[in-house]
Amino acid sequence: MRSKDISADSVEVVFIGGYGRSGSTILDILIGNFEGVVGVGELVNIYQYWIEGNDDKNINEEVHAFWERVKHAYMKRLRERVPIFAVDEREHFRDMQKNQKYVESIWFFLATSKRKETYRVSLRSLYEAISEVSGCSTIVDSSKTAWLSAFRPRGLLKVAGLSISCLHVVRHPYQVVLSMKKGDNVKMEKGSSDVSMLFPVLRGALGWTLANILCFYQCRSYRAEMKSMVLQHENFVDSPMKEVSNISRFVGKDCSSLLDRMDKGEKITSKFLFSGNRVRMLGFSSVQKNKDKHLSIFEKLICDVVTLPIRLKFYSGNNVK
Repeated sequence: MRSKDISADSVEVVFIGGYGRSGSTILDILIGNFEGVVGVGELVNIYQYWIEGNDDKNINEEVHAFWERVKHAYMKRLRERVPIFAVDEREHFRDMQKNQKYVESIWFFLATSKRKETYRVSLRSLYEAISEVSGCSTIVDSSKTAWLSAFRPRGLLKVAGLSISCLHVVRHPYQVVLSMKKGDNVKMEKGSSDVSMLFPVLRGALGWTLANILCFYQCRSYRAEMKSMVLQHENFVDSPMKEVSNISRFVGKDCSSLLDRMDKGEKITSKFLFSGNRVRMLGFSSVQKNKDKHLSIFEKLICDVVTLPIRLKFYSGNNVK
């Protein structure tokens, strides 16, 4: 596609909402293998990635080269739209990190008109640049709805004016907390000797509750403008090919080639994910079932009390131990 042929109005965003440790990276990789779709991982972190350069040695040169081309196309579009734009790249990236925090966090009501306009122009330019470089009109963004990106669906839809569909992925809080008890994903990826997290049970339960309440709220509030689908991680693990087919119908893109590869047990890999967990680098040939591990009675009590406001919406029975 040529630059002039691409408008943000023709770009479709598939946003993966919910909390971390719920399979969002695997879903991003799978949907990114649909025809005419590109998965880009946690796009909320792109400005930090550009500020740091390719300091992450786990990101290969092909991925880095792709995002360098996206950055060039992005900055070119910004300068075309804002003639007086002559700010240093790193200064702009830092400013956009602040804009995202205001527009997409729980403090969105504090965002000024100037910040919203900068956010609108920048995000539209970013998604257009990704579409131009990848040659795909549908982009998967797995930034989720936790903490500083809690209201990203609202920001993309109402402020940036993008066409967005939300895939709300939910995993039982017990399993999320068990995953968090293993340690910090970033530290594990960097090979740190100490990967422990502070208060993983309470942190996981609070984060899970907030992320899923806010995702559910935004899907309901904007249902006239943003179609949505809920995917339970447990159903996906039990019947991955069936759920991939359901997602294909939801997204409106062909997945027959992917299903054939999954049926043959071939490794499924990402193309351009720069952010997410370790699966993005290694790929996978099958969806792993939950290991038979359990929380203590006290840990379950904390989870049950903290997650009650939204847990019963998705898990009315005690089907996960």
